[in-house]
This record gives sequence, C-alpha cells and structure tokens, in this order.
Amino acid sequence: MSEATCSYLADFVFIVHIIWIALLLISTLTNLLSSNEKLEKVHLAILTATVVSQSIFLGCPLTTLESAIRSKYNSSFSLTDGSFMVHYLNQWFGVKVSPAAITLMLLVVFMLSTVGFFWSEIVKVTKQEAEPKRG
Repeated sequence: MSEATCSYLADFVFIVHIIWIALLLISTLTNLLSSNEKLEKVHLAILTATVVSQSIFLGCPLTTLESAIRSKYNSSFSLTDGSFMVHYLNQWFGVKVSPAAITLMLLVVFMLSTVGFFWSEIVKVTKQEAEPKRG
C-alpha cells in the first residue's frame, strides 16, 4: 500500500472514531433527557458495541487500527499509551490525560446510561399505572 493510501485510510479511521465518540456522547445525553424508545435502542447498541469491543480487544479496536495503519508509513508514529483520546488531547491541546481517566469516563457514560434507562422504565410504568383502566 502506498504512503498516500495509508494516510487516507488512517484519516478515514480517525474520522469514524470521532463520529463514534460523538454518537456515544450525544446518545448518552439524549437518552438521559428523553424517553424515546428508538433512541434508547440506538444508544444501547452503540454503548454495547463500545463496551464489548473494549473488553474483547482490551482497548479500542479503532485506536489499534489507526495506529497500525499510520505506523506503516510513519515508523515513529505511536499513539500515546495506546489511547486515541490521550494522544490527540495531548497533541492538539497540550492536555495530559491518563488512559485510566478515559476508561473512567467510559464507565461514567455506562453508569449514566444505566440510570437513564431505568429512569425511563420507571416513568413508563408510572404513566401506565396513572392511566385510567378502560374495559
């Protein structure tokens, strides 16, 4: 593969990664603020895929893929501590964050999502019980 092809492919993986993170964060917020069942299912799918892939690959597979592609044409490239967010937060903004902090943020997102899910279920049951029964 040519250097240009590797660069474009790595940039594509990078963009997919940014979109995935944005979807995860936005779906977490919308899940907490609304009780739309379709959004809940989308959020659950995104969150499940994220947690399962992190567990299986012991890290993000998109990070591993981007790093592998970039190192094909730039042997000195290395994602800091194997973390996409740690590397780019440091590179772009000079912010040093530990990989443990990123894992903790994912755990917080998971916990907020769980609370949001159960809260919406409680609201649904409460509404059903409050409705007058016909028949």
